[in-house]
Amino acid sequence: MKQLFMKQSLNKKGVVFADMLPMVITFVIVGIAIVIGVYMISEINTQAGFTDGSSAANATTKVQTGMGTFANMLPIIAIALVFAVIISIIVGFLVVKGKR
Repeated sequence: MKQLFMKQSLNKKGVVFADMLPMVITFVIVGIAIVIGVYMISEINTQAGFTDGSSAANATTKVQTGMGTFANMLPIIAIALVFAVIISIIVGFLVVKGKR
């Protein structure tokens, strides 16, 4: 593990925040996809004119509820990503300090 970490941080001093860029981009894309998905499902439900209580209306409502539930988890996922970055900073510091 130590060799893998040292290989990744070769010629770097401290943490390079450009390493977080893929994580941030993925998080933003997931958020945008959820918003677009909920909007599309809502429009399908409205434009198709599903009657209340039909299986199609129930299905679109369940999809909207599921996507909304996942969207509510995004702040928790963001906190987990921040903690992952903090842990990688601490581990990187300890590995570099141990190498001296």
